[in-house]
This record gives sequence, C-alpha cells and structure tokens, in this order.
Amino acid sequence: GELREPEGLEEPDLIDEEEPSDPEKEKLREILGDKYKELTSEDTERKRDRVAMASMSAEDSDYKKKKDWLMSEATAKDIGRAFDLGPIQRELKEEEIPDLPQDANQTALELERIRAEEREILGQISDYNITAEMQREVVTLAGSHKFKHRDGRGARARFKEPFSIACGNDGALFVVETQAHCIRRIGSDGVVDTYIGNPGNIGIGEGRPRDSLLAFPYGVAVDEDDRVFVADTLNQRIIRAITNEGQVHVELYAGEVDVTNRTDGFAMEAIFSYPQGLELDAASNVYVADTSHGMLRKISTDGEVTTLVGDGFGQPRDGAMSHARLGMPRDLCLDHNSGRLYFTDYAGAEWSRVRMLDENGVVHTVAGSTRGYVDGLGSVAKFGFPYGISVDFDGYVYVADAANHVIRRISPDFEVITFAGNGEGGICDGLVNHARFYGPFGVCVDEDNTVYVADTLNNRVRAVRSISRLRFIDKELRRIRDIRREEEAEKETLRYAAKMSAVKDRGERAERRFEEEINLDMDEQDEDESGEAREAEEGDSDEEFPDVGDTSEEPLTPPHLMSR
Repeated sequence: GELREPEGLEEPDLIDEEEPSDPEKEKLREILGDKYKELTSEDTERKRDRVAMASMSAEDSDYKKKKDWLMSEATAKDIGRAFDLGPIQRELKEEEIPDLPQDANQTALELERIRAEEREILGQISDYNITAEMQREVVTLAGSHKFKHRDGRGARARFKEPFSIACGNDGALFVVETQAHCIRRIGSDGVVDTYIGNPGNIGIGEGRPRDSLLAFPYGVAVDEDDRVFVADTLNQRIIRAITNEGQVHVELYAGEVDVTNRTDGFAMEAIFSYPQGLELDAASNVYVADTSHGMLRKISTDGEVTTLVGDGFGQPRDGAMSHARLGMPRDLCLDHNSGRLYFTDYAGAEWSRVRMLDENGVVHTVAGSTRGYVDGLGSVAKFGFPYGISVDFDGYVYVADAANHVIRRISPDFEVITFAGNGEGGICDGLVNHARFYGPFGVCVDEDNTVYVADTLNNRVRAVRSISRLRFIDKELRRIRDIRREEEAEKETLRYAAKMSAVKDRGERAERRFEEEINLDMDEQDEDESGEAREAEEGDSDEEFPDVGDTSEEPLTPPHLMSR
C-alpha cells in the first residue's frame, strides 16, 4: 500500500483568498505601519510554504519537509554527472553554513571550503558498489522512547513494548501490545488507536472490543476479509475479531483454558499451551505455533483442530511430519507461492533456528544452529533469538533477531544476510547499514516489499523502505559529513581539555614557585632577625661601665639639693 508518513500534513491555507475586513486589524495596521507589512509578509511566506508542501507527492513530502538535503548546487551537479542522474538543481541554504563571516571574501572562501569537502566525500561515495540492498532507509512510524499506552498520530502515540505486527489489506498495521494486553491499529494516515482490549486490564471476554479483555497476547494475523485473529496466550485461546458495517465484534475461535493435555478436535474443545505465532492461508485456515507443547497446529475453516508437526517429547529433529520434532516454535509465515511454511524455533542457546515445513510434508532446518551472530549459508548462519518471521512475494524470508538487534533476511537458496541494523542496540533512523534497533521481536512485509518492525524495547513501530539512488548518495554524504564534524568537535574538545590542563599546570607551577619564594623570604627574614638577636646578646655581655670611684667617702648630692 501507500507508504505511511509519521506526521500528516496540515490542510493548507489559501493565500490568494481575499481577507475579510477587521477593524482591529485596520487599527493595528495604522499603529505598526511598515512593521505590519513585514509581519504579514512573513505569514504569507509561511502559508506559501504550506501550500507547496501539500502539493508534493506523499512519497517525498516528509523528506522535503524536513529539508534534509545538505548538498550544494555545485555538488548536486557533480552527482548528476557522476551517476548519470541528469541535472539536479539545488541551492545551498544560508542556515546550512555555520557561522558565516560577515566579510564577502571570507564568505566566498567558506562556501568554497564546504563545496570542496562535499566533492571530496562524493569521490569516496563514487567508489561504492551501490546495490539495491544498500538503497534502503529505516524510519519511525509511531511511538517514542516512553513506556506508556496512548493513542494518537505518529510520534505522539505511545506503546508498551510492541511485540508482534501484521499487515492489513487497506494499508493498516495491527500491533500486539503484550504488556498492555491489547491490540493496536495504525491506519494508513498514521493514526494509532486501540483495536481490541482494555489497556492495562487483564482478563478474558468477548463482545465489544473494549469488553474483550486479553491476557498477554503474543500473535496476530489478518485474512483477506479483514478478520483479525489473535493468540490470547495466557488465556490459552485463539480469538477472532469481525468487522461488520463499521462495528467490531470479538468472539472465541478456538481453545480452552487448560494446559495439562494436548487435545485436537473441535475448535472449542481443543487445548493449546501458550500459543504465540499465527498465520493464515488463502482459504483462511489458521496455523498456530503452540509454543509450550512444541507443536504446529492447524485450525480449519470448519473448526477442526489438528496437529501438523511435533508431539511435545524428545529432542528436536528434522524429517517427515510424523517423525520430526520441534523445540519451542515462536512465530510462522506461509509462502503462498511455494506452499512452504516457515517458522522460528528457539529453545535456548543450543537450539536457535529457522525451520520449514515444505510442500511435501518434510521439516528442514533452513538456517541456524546454536545461538550467535553469523551471516552465511544455511547452518553456517547463527541467530541470537529469532522470533518474528515474514515472507515477501519473491520468497525472501525476514526474521526479527531480537538478541542481536537486527533484521535478517534469508534468500530462497537459504543465504542469510543482515537486512537492517548494525548489531548495536539503540535507536537511530537512517540508512539500513547504520540504523539501530533495540530488541525487535516482530516483523511483517507488505505487497510493496516495505518491511515493518515492532521495535520492542524502543517502544516504536518502524519501517524499512527503498529509496532512490540519489537519496542514498545524499544521505550517505550527510552521514559522512556529520561523522567528520563529530570527530572534529571531539578533537577540538580534546585540544581544549589539553589547553586547559596546560593552563592549570602552569598555574599550579606558578603557585608553587610563589609559595617557595614566600617561604624563602620568610626563612631569610627569620635568619636576619635571629642574627640581630644574637648580636644584641653578645653586645650586652661585653659593655664597659665608667669608674665612679669610691662613693663611701663622698656621697653624691641629689640634683634638687645642689642649689642649697
């Protein structure tokens, strides 16, 4: 279907419509004078931009709205010549040049420096062998980092770890929100709403969507008549939602709350044990990954439940349906062209595989062995935790490898590659080789080969879609230039830190010298004072007093009596 944009465009205002007379505006025009013209001119420009935005095609509107082209006009022409894309017209916006000098000559030099850098990066990109696998990007459709349940459009919506995902027939997506015990629907307009369940309330029930309580649902599938099937895992049952004249009605489809037996039979009497994955064929027969029983089950349209593969005993093994055994099947998908039923089978570090029930009724290991992360052919490849699985019209199988934070792809000849993600847990949109996921568990692919991902631990729903050759070149140019700027900023930070460290060292050395000089002056002053004190003591001991003679014969007369 049509590619969904995370943010819808607002309805444009008509800029050529005559504005009605307003006494307050007339008074404001008289007061402000020329300033009023400037303000209204800016408003007209904004309106014109919105009209231009609305006239763009749905495929390119979000891209152009963000104004994320970073090539200069000269570089764009270079790209057109280098890659045979024809003339490309594009101006370098003033806000894209940081800290433009006021001097015209310096401005010209700065422009030339940026264009030279772009031409240098373009030279690197021209050496790439640009393949169709590289010409893809990852974008976020809905959700944010917050672990919360909230309906809304695009990034304003919130999820509590979206787990599984399925494509509808009208461009909608159905998302299993296990932790909130409900099913969400993302419309083709990007609006997210709650489809089945009462968020945060666990229970069991049928009828109206809000009254149909769920208990940790894991799987979802949609048939050609838009009937939605849900694996209500903790309630050990399969439910079905039917839409009739715009009204949704939820009913029990198969299963009974009992995990002690492995019973086939009529749908309402059959017993499942923590069913997780669901798939449908063209006739609306339902295939169930009965996880804890270690079985693949089938619910026919007349309500008969049968076991296809597995008996729940012994070690997993390949072979005929009656002989093969499974570990813990998680999710499954049907290739309608070949009749192959693919499923993920994960039972711990020693059993991490993607397997297949072929059209002849034989179970094969398609790829994987023990837990790990290796691309390659068949059993050479390794998966961390393969869970969600989907297949496109050409027979390529997509696997959500949750433990390795990537989406893997298996070709019809069983060659495994990393389709999207760089293997590092995190959140980052962009080209597939550099994008990041965090524990993605769900994946589905639509008729246009757009791959949708339930990025579970990021609380987001994301899409992997093809892009043009020019857009790939532009995004790669921007990515390389951003890396260079980050590296330069880091070097500048290190240089500044080194400079400040040197300044600090010089200050500390100067402070130490100052303290040493002060201490030296004080020591010298102490020595001088000590020397003077010693000299004074020596002088007192050697002083000679004058000889006053014998005072016994003639006593001295006091001065005040001498007049007498």
